[in-house]
Amino acid sequence: MQFEIKQGEDLVIDFTRRDAAGVPVDISGDTITSKVAMRDFSGDLTTAKVNAAAGQGRLTASAAETATWPAATLEADVKFDGGAGQVRKSKTFRIKVTKGPTP
Repeated sequence: MQFEIKQGEDLVIDFTRRDAAGVPVDISGDTITSKVAMRDFSGDLTTAKVNAAAGQGRLTASAAETATWPAATLEADVKFDGGAGQVRKSKTFRIKVTKGPTP
């Protein structure tokens, strides 16, 4: 999956965590973290639970944050830490960041 934004835009990505059968997984007790990265760049995405019982959450980065991101295709994923050694990660997805003509 790939998303596309321009530097200096707000990024908002809604997600639903699902099990192997496609059934939504309750994320109420999970600590959720997410990063974007490439070679010499790494940045955190803000995570929020939207409807935890239904596995729904949101990843965001402000316009000020994305303004500092390189114009490149970044890789990202989401980590769900349920405690007691239960860690799951999403599939890696890409965020294509382009530089627009308007600063």
